[in-house]
Amino acid sequence: MNNTFGNEIYGTDLATLINKAVDNNEKYKVLKDENGKYIPDDKFSIKITIQMLANDLTYDMETIFNNDVERFIELFNSSRFQSDIVQYHKLTGRISNIHFIQTKE
Repeated sequence: MNNTFGNEIYGTDLATLINKAVDNNEKYKVLKDENGKYIPDDKFSIKITIQMLANDLTYDMETIFNNDVERFIELFNSSRFQSDIVQYHKLTGRISNIHFIQTKE
């Protein structure tokens, strides 16, 4: 199931979501691949991706988490991000994937 969210949040809120998604994946023992990225499952995994304005690149939450969430907050605390795609697990109805786009630096 796909859903368009559309709500804007600040970088500090996005950092909180990243921390919560990582905590969730650890709690439910979601496996990681050889690059340290969480492998989606059918029930509990959460994946967050972020598309940045400056370079138009998309980063996964693991990259931001592993490279210091506090630094992300320092750089993007007042930046705004809009969720553009939200996907849900078919078995549980829980969020499986959220993609954010930076809308204002």
